[in-house]
This record gives sequence, structure tokens and C-alpha cells, in this order.
Amino acid sequence: MGCGAGHASFTAAGQVAEVTAYDLSSQMLEVVAAAAKEKGFSNIVTQQGYAETLPFADASFDVVISRYSAHHWHDVGQALREVKRVLKPGGVIIVMDVMSPGHPVRDVWLQTVEALRDTSHVRNYSSGEWLTLATEAGLVVNQLLTDRLPLEFSSWVARMRTPEPWWRRFAYISRALRRRSKRTSSYRRTDRLPAIPFCSKRIKRFNLGNKKGTGEVGAFLSNQRYQDSGRSLFFTNNVS
Repeated sequence: MGCGAGHASFTAAGQVAEVTAYDLSSQMLEVVAAAAKEKGFSNIVTQQGYAETLPFADASFDVVISRYSAHHWHDVGQALREVKRVLKPGGVIIVMDVMSPGHPVRDVWLQTVEALRDTSHVRNYSSGEWLTLATEAGLVVNQLLTDRLPLEFSSWVARMRTPEPWWRRFAYISRALRRRSKRTSSYRRTDRLPAIPFCSKRIKRFNLGNKKGTGEVGAFLSNQRYQDSGRSLFFTNNVS
């Protein structure tokens, strides 16, 4: 879902009978089709469309995977409702994406840099926002996994062909936000922020599945550690 160049599709193709590589960009789908042929994968088919309106029948997929795509979606809630619809009972969705750190200052920094780097960026969401969106879509959280993703600046902007005048603004924004962090840290000691590095948290795996019951949601909500370190969630689909 938002297959891009097909990294997740090729990984899955070696493990399952059939993979549908789904993306809004026809150019990326052509890249995936050509690469699949070159790699010898005959079980990958391509399909073009929006995340918010999946052109698939109800309960038609065992697994849905989204890798670094969700921050481009204009209506994540609707996309998750569509995922719930197309998943079979017992199915899961795995989402990997950059996640907002949650703190207002750092969130502004991340969203601004992402938008300057890539004009198709909409928003990176925090773990709390993801939890709300998934719950409202009728999905149940199973697990949250996190890690850090250090980014090398020049290659990061080069991948999106970011114009030089735009990425030169990053340094100015970074300095301004660091000054702001120092000012706000003087009010409450517990709110003190370190210097903001060019490094972002990401959702490593965000798994939404198709499973009866909501007990796992309660278990997840009772564990607040995800607020500090969360970037990956596992959900199940609450289907009666």
C-alpha cells in the first residue's frame, strides 16, 4: 500500500503466494513491474489507486503492508477504514513510517523539514495520534515497536531532488528551534530538551489485524511506555 519502488513487495513475494503492489504513481508501478521481472518474481501484480479508496473486495487480503507511505495520505482515518474492510478475519496490517516525536516544538521542526524536502508530504503522526486513528477505524492495537533512524542529510534531500534554496532553509529553522527549546526549557526543568539532531523517530512496524475482541487494546492502553519510545504499533481488526 504505497509500494513505491517495491522494497516491501519484493520481501513479501518470497514468502507468500501472491502480492499486489499498490501505488498512486503509475511510474512507480512500472518500476516495480520491471524490477519484479528482473528478479524473477512472477507472483507480483500491480494496481494503481488511492489509499482512501481501495479498489478491492471486502475481506480479500491476509496482510497489508505500508512502508514510508502513510505520511503522504490525505485522510489516514479513511485509509485505515478501507484497510479494515479489505482485511480477512485474522489479517494484519504492518505500517512503517517516520513518526512525530509529539513535543510541539519538535513536531513543527519535523513537519516543516519534511514539507520543504518533499512537497507531497502531508503529516507525520505521533504514536498517540496513530492509536486514536486506528481505534476510530475499528482496529485493535497489538504491539508497538520503535527504533531511531539517523539520516545523512545530503543523501536524504538528494533522493527527493529537493531544490537547493529549500534545503538551505533547514539550517535556519534548526537554529531557530534550538533557541526556542532553550527558552522553553527554563520554565520547567522536566521539559528541558536536548539540541535537536537531524534524526527522526520512525514507526518500524505498525500492525493492524483482523481479530475478534478488544482485550488487547485495554492491555496496550495500560502500558504508557509507548508515549516515550513508540514508533511501531500492532493492531487487530475488531470484527464481530
